[in-house]
Amino acid sequence: MAKSGPDKSPDHVSGQSNKPLSRPAHSLTFQQLAAELNADTLSGLSPAEAKKRFEEFGANELGEAEGVQPIKIVIAQVANAMTMVSSHKVGQDRDGR
Repeated sequence: MAKSGPDKSPDHVSGQSNKPLSRPAHSLTFQQLAAELNADTLSGLSPAEAKKRFEEFGANELGEAEGVQPIKIVIAQVANAMTMVSSHKVGQDRDGR
């Protein structure tokens, strides 16, 4: 389902924060991150903050994008391995080894 909040930015990329943090999340302590996100480290968002965000950003949905398909991952990895082996073999044939 499409995002239903008022902030329907076409430039938004999944995985990006709706509001930028002072630094990337991984470089903040959990206390700093919780403070910037206006969340409690034990209980999460207050009901009032959750309602505010729902009204501002809409439902927390992933959208209609195609999900991960494990078989496609396996096929890509096998094809990549086969390409590496065959290119190595071609290099050996040219060197006469």
